[in-house]
Amino acid sequence: MKTQTRLVSATLMVLLATLFGCATGGKPRDPTGLSKRVPVMIEPWKYGSTVGSILTTAHYRIFTTVSPDDSLFDALPQLMEGAYTQYRVVAPGAPPTDRPMVCYIFGQRSEWVDYTRRRTGPMAKIYLQIAYGAYALGDEFVAYDIGDYRTLSTAAHEGWHQFASRHFRGRLPAFLEEGTATLFEDMDKLQSLPQWNLQANASRQHALWLSIEQRYAFPLSELVTYNAGDIIHRPGDRIDAFYSQNWAFVRYLRDGYDRKYRPAYERLLTDVANGNVWGTSPTTGGWDRSRVRSILEHYLGVPFDQIDQEFLAFCKQIARED
Repeated sequence: MKTQTRLVSATLMVLLATLFGCATGGKPRDPTGLSKRVPVMIEPWKYGSTVGSILTTAHYRIFTTVSPDDSLFDALPQLMEGAYTQYRVVAPGAPPTDRPMVCYIFGQRSEWVDYTRRRTGPMAKIYLQIAYGAYALGDEFVAYDIGDYRTLSTAAHEGWHQFASRHFRGRLPAFLEEGTATLFEDMDKLQSLPQWNLQANASRQHALWLSIEQRYAFPLSELVTYNAGDIIHRPGDRIDAFYSQNWAFVRYLRDGYDRKYRPAYERLLTDVANGNVWGTSPTTGGWDRSRVRSILEHYLGVPFDQIDQEFLAFCKQIARED
């Protein structure tokens, strides 16, 4: 189930966030993000007996019980608008948002638990297995404060799932959607404004290096068929490998080999947004495990064996990047 798969991915993302030929990732570029603060309209809101706020920006309505005195309160709307600019950099063919997307970011886990029970009903016991973090439900995401940086990183990751749910008629293969979401996890601040270098993610890079050095990385032929539900019960290092390899594959598509595959990746994203992916039917939800290899071959224009070899070389190269 689409929502449940994203739920599982959210759980794992937060719990675990803690050769070679001409393969080239290129040196990281200067970070990009907001160049100035975005305007925010603040309205009062209450959740139960807790006084909260609604933070409204051009693309988001953030319902939060985080205190206005907390630095996270000020950072959240800037973070989400900055992340939105990055989502559009990655998926320029997605249609514009015609109404704000909704986020709930609670100050306390107990509030998050209460809201989750009310919002998800019989499914709540699954969502409440999340020890720390957030989940996306349709084009809404729900989180709570787990510390400023971790909350913002989680919000940027889940915000991609929210963006894709809102803007895409079809659905990316799970490993590509998760890999794309990991692009936004690692951010910095410049004069209190969020900045991203979409080539950098230190925790994913380290996990990638470990999976290669200790020889437990997944073969690409398996990786492209997995979703988060397939690996949730595996050892933690294998789960880390799944997310780090997903991150690396999206880096390969966007940055590898002088960025020769970036137009194909963006074309695939545009086709997913339009519900028009080659070799799939809109009624299938946008992808089928058995079709992923042929879809990649079609869009990249090379045999899967070549993709496999190039990706392995690229992984070994970026795992050692400074």
